[in-house]
Amino acid sequence: MQILHDTQIPALIRISIFHYLFGYIHPFYDGNGRTSRFITSYYLSKILNPLVGIRLSITTKKSLRAYYKLFEITDAYGNRGDLTPFITGFLRIIRKSIIRVNDLLEEKQRELERYQELLKQIPLKDHASEMICLQLLQAALFSADGVTLSALESPIDKTSRTIREKILSLPEGLVLVNKTRRAHRYILNLKYFDKKCSSI
Repeated sequence: MQILHDTQIPALIRISIFHYLFGYIHPFYDGNGRTSRFITSYYLSKILNPLVGIRLSITTKKSLRAYYKLFEITDAYGNRGDLTPFITGFLRIIRKSIIRVNDLLEEKQRELERYQELLKQIPLKDHASEMICLQLLQAALFSADGVTLSALESPIDKTSRTIREKILSLPEGLVLVNKTRRAHRYILNLKYFDKKCSSI
């Protein structure tokens, strides 16, 4: 773990070195590959961005053959312990993760702007209802399971009771509610949203 804190080595290079050494000491066939990727993702999240850290596991899984090949090349006797092949290869995986995160964010930004324009076509009663719809839109695009009423209190500056009443007054079918948890989760129904706006 000391290598991770050696500030004389650039951060991404020391993360790559650590990743290799951990994988070398704890072979992947015994399940420690996940631990290595978790620790690496954690440090990438701190140095770059949490989304890059999360994306690394996905990128690695999609490039698993090439990923294992890096270890194979670096472990080869003729390589004489040179970590360069692994470092450069792993940096390419990190770069691929960064590019994919950037692409996904740009795509989501375009979707957000598109739905914001469509939202303007729906007659809403007041500013609070507009703000609620914007929050639920973001929940639909960026959240895995929606947003709770209590989480909406701060950005809307209303109580949960008032927010619930506002949601109930929105056009029927515009909001989806996930009731599988104790605190219900809310999102904007994008499919209905598209259909509704196309008929306006």
